[in-house]
Amino acid sequence: MLPVSTWGKHYVFQSKQPRDTIEVIRVLSLSDNTEVMLNGTVWGSPFGANEHRDTIVYGTIHISADKPILAADYSHEPYYNETFFYDSVGGSFLAVLPPLEQTYNDFTFYTSFDTLDAGYTEQFVQIVTEESNNARITLDGQLVPTSYFRPVPGTVNGRTFVAGSVPVKAWVHRIQSPGISDNGFVILA
Repeated sequence: MLPVSTWGKHYVFQSKQPRDTIEVIRVLSLSDNTEVMLNGTVWGSPFGANEHRDTIVYGTIHISADKPILAADYSHEPYYNETFFYDSVGGSFLAVLPPLEQTYNDFTFYTSFDTLDAGYTEQFVQIVTEESNNARITLDGQLVPTSYFRPVPGTVNGRTFVAGSVPVKAWVHRIQSPGISDNGFVILA
């Protein structure tokens, strides 16, 4: 469990491209009477302290709250297909989502070569950035095509965001964004 000092009020998640899988998002509240919204719509009654709820997500979702929350993605792969047990886009996992309050301008990450046992051949990194920064993000020194990004529903403090799932090969990667840290990005690798 991450320290509560790292929890945020705004999270964005996008189903893995290119095929937009259905994912389960879990949200955990810290305090009583926490109002949580999904794409700007209030999600039922206020959460109690340490209460969690799950929801199925297809596409891009903006999770916001009036008090700190923690959000995570349960990916439900692999699945059986006609020729092989595993899907080529990845395996089952739990990923804690980074809040929009924690942005980076320079981030190095590693994607594993250990795909032999898993059977998948594709890996993706999710990038969320302010819309005005969209065309300035680089991955390994190359601009990330804006075609990978989709609009995020709603705004955060008057700012609009975009989210993209970008394919990566197994190796060490570096994502960079010029400008101030408030105009950086969040990453889920």
